[in-house]
Amino acid sequence: MEHLNRGGTITNAEFIKLVAVAALPAWMDMDDAESNIEHWAGKYVWILERYGVLSSGSINLSNIDKPITRIEMARIITKADLLMKGNDLCTDEKVKFNDVLSLNNDDLLFLRHACSKGLINGYTDGTFKPYDNMTRAEAATMIYRFTV
Repeated sequence: MEHLNRGGTITNAEFIKLVAVAALPAWMDMDDAESNIEHWAGKYVWILERYGVLSSGSINLSNIDKPITRIEMARIITKADLLMKGNDLCTDEKVKFNDVLSLNNDDLLFLRHACSKGLINGYTDGTFKPYDNMTRAEAATMIYRFTV
């Protein structure tokens, strides 16, 4: 990855690139991607915006290099699964985490889909820790599960 963050967390830019590459249809060439922001990950942001995975302008120079939270990651991976891969919403699993009551209904639905598809797990203490930063290991596991 270009400009790799060497810490234990993964940034918005890095995770967006991983998701875009994993979900991009085979017929689409990244060379055709444009960018609305001057950043190495700008074309990946543009792709996810075109598919509706990201709201236009929600990722910009002020937040692209910040660590991504676990709920932001669940939102992005679920939207990519639905909008780029064309999968149906899956709500087989109930969200049983004891720390997600403050999430809005959309985020609870995205989390439920990600859990139902086996893309993400919580912690052994029954928490999800939605506002904690996503670690590289967690992101790698999620992307692997997303691609198989």
